[in-house]
Amino acid sequence: MGKEFSTIVTNVANEIKDTSSQMKEVIKNYCNIRYRKAVKTANWEFYNDDYTVTTVAGTASYTLPADFRKELGVCDHNGNALTYISYHALRENYGSSINEQGQPIHYTVFYDNSNVQKIRLHPVPSDAVIISVPYLVKPAALSADSDTLLEYFDDVVETGAIADSWRYKRQFAKARDFELLFENQLELIMWEMENRMNGQEDFTTAWQDYDRSIVG
Repeated sequence: MGKEFSTIVTNVANEIKDTSSQMKEVIKNYCNIRYRKAVKTANWEFYNDDYTVTTVAGTASYTLPADFRKELGVCDHNGNALTYISYHALRENYGSSINEQGQPIHYTVFYDNSNVQKIRLHPVPSDAVIISVPYLVKPAALSADSDTLLEYFDDVVETGAIADSWRYKRQFAKARDFELLFENQLELIMWEMENRMNGQEDFTTAWQDYDRSIVG
């Protein structure tokens, strides 16, 4: 298990020798920025493959979980895959029939006016069915003192936050040193993610007849 959020913030504050409450709020923001960057750069992946939506007759759109990042495919209770269509294309191609009800065959993912991420089905479900929506999870923002980071990421986030904090203090030489360390730690995480002990690369060997003219 990784370090708690409060531990990382305290470590950063001690490193830059500013433990004021105001500075700690700044550090918390830097930690979240670095956390998002590190997870995205390392192409970290975690899935929720059990998520389902139970439709209501006449309701087209359904709110997705807060940790929803990207769907891995959508299918109905019979295992029939729904086809993705962009929200713009849905409106453009099915504008006249967009509210018609039936068995959904299309879906789109969008943000509404309240910045809430939703999935919309087309045609609009005519009865209650279970729609499977396995998805790629995005890590929750660090907030509570007891929040812990994903495995591998606590040290790199701490280092990145130190770099940002030194830059905030206009100590640019120190910031550059920690920025370089951040990049090195991130490279190690990427290597770890790509070379897991249980990983296995599938390959086939292509054979061809010996041709002396090729080797001279």
